[in-house]
Formats: sequence, C-alpha cells, structure tokens
Amino acid sequence: GSVAETRSHFEAQDIMETAMLNSALANQGWMNSLAQILPDNHAPTRTLSFGNVLPKIFQGRYNVASVPSGIKSNGGKSVEDPKLQQSLNQLYGNQKELGGLYQEAISSREGMMQDLGNEMEAAGKNAPGADAFVVQATKAGNMIRNDPHIQLMFMDVGGWDTHIGQGNGKGALANKLEKLGQALAALTLALGNEYQNTTILVMSEFGRTVAQNGNSGTDHGHGNVAWLMGGGIKGGKVYSRWPGLNPNQLWEGRDLAVTTDFRSIIGATISGHFGVSDIAMRQIIPDYKPDSGLKGIIG
Repeated sequence: GSVAETRSHFEAQDIMETAMLNSALANQGWMNSLAQILPDNHAPTRTLSFGNVLPKIFQGRYNVASVPSGIKSNGGKSVEDPKLQQSLNQLYGNQKELGGLYQEAISSREGMMQDLGNEMEAAGKNAPGADAFVVQATKAGNMIRNDPHIQLMFMDVGGWDTHIGQGNGKGALANKLEKLGQALAALTLALGNEYQNTTILVMSEFGRTVAQNGNSGTDHGHGNVAWLMGGGIKGGKVYSRWPGLNPNQLWEGRDLAVTTDFRSIIGATISGHFGVSDIAMRQIIPDYKPDSGLKGIIG
C-alpha cells in the first residue's frame, strides 16, 4: 500500500496512478512516463486505456488510445459517418497546426477499430456471459493476442467500497472478488500463448478496516494486497513482511499496516518485465527505492 495517510478514494487513487505521494505536483501518470521511456513502435495501439475517460495513470505527454465502454466494431458513432469525415478532412486536413494531430487521431482510431473488429469477429460466437468486466477482460486478451504492437494497457474496476453488508466468505465482497477472479481467468484464456509474454498487476488504492462497522461492513483502511500474474512471475507464494493483527500492531489502531510500498511493486514489475534500469526508473517513479524482498519476482 501507500505510506500516505489519506483515506480519500480520490486522493489515494491519484497517488497510486502517478506513483507520487504528493500527486498534486504530478503532471502525468506513471504509465505515460513509462511509455515515453520504452522503445516506441509508433503503432496507434501501443498504449490502450479501457474506459470513457482517460485515467490519471495514462495522462501526460504521450498520446494514448482509448477503448470506450460499450464500443461496437461496426461503428454506430457519429464520427463513422462518411459525410462528417469528409467535412473534418476539409476543415483540418490542410491546417499546419492541427492537421498533424487530426491525421494522428484518425490513424489511431482506425488501428483501434481494426483490432476491435478482429476481436469481435473471433469472439462473437463464444462471448462469455458472466459479468461486464469478464467480457472486457476477454476483449483485452484477444486484442493483445492479435496485435503484437500493444505494450501497455489499463483497465479500471469499481464497486469495492463495502461500507454496508460486506459479508465474509459469502456476501457482497466475495461475489465481487469471484467476478474479478473470473475476469482474470478469462483474460488468461484469451491471451493464449501471449500469457507467457504478459505481466498483469492488480492493485487497489487502500484496504479496509480490520474490524467491521455498525452496518456489517468495513470502512476505508490502509494496508492491502496486490496480485501479480504472468508467464515470468515466480508465483505460488506471498511476498511480504506480515505486520500482525494484534491491536498494538495495527496502523492507527484499526488497519493492517503497510510493510511494502506500492511503488516498489510497480518498480519491480517494470524492471522485471521491461528491463528498465533503476536510474531510468526514477524518471517514472521519482522516489523509487528497490525492495530487496521483491528481487527476482519476475524473471
């Protein structure tokens, strides 16, 4: 987790997506910074963000393609109208300042739509019907498997603020975790052989309180768990220094304490999967400090 003391979802998410404890000073997300350092294949689908709004993690100087929720490969959007395209070409095609950006946007969209079209055609007969994120994860896996240009991808999953009626092994939280597990399984299946070349990092901005509240739920906490999956992960174990659950071991007397800085997990993932050096890492995570406990987690 984060060593920051905030219990605000918005602030904690910004911290995690910029990899800076003072996210207000950050002008870009850590995935955008990473895209600027990695060798650029100049493909419009090199970096993909799933969602209708570009998340903080991908904001910055490098242009990122977005896959809106509910998009259909056969169009249906006004920008697909030939008359509108002709008008846009006349308006921006010959402009010095905006012409280049316009052509880049058109190229990016065409590449993304081609990938989506291939994926939809392949999955149309066998689309999974569990949860919306399962469908999204399957789409992502198929896109990665069919497009060797994709390097970075981000997907956001909400609904974890279980203040009321959380449940234990069965209940609201367990149901959500089951669907998340189904989505990760669907992603793995869709990736096929590309799973061996992929690293999947699952993180959340903070954990929940150890004790339940008066509404049979839990409130905003501190320490949490992160998951790493992929062909190069040395898995099957927990990498951690367990802080304990005795009252005197809890953070502020109520939460699981943080013993692993989330930035070191991001750093270990980047260095292990992409081979980024510790020196270059500080361009992505300014306060990066390697964690010896995570050494060799990817190899």
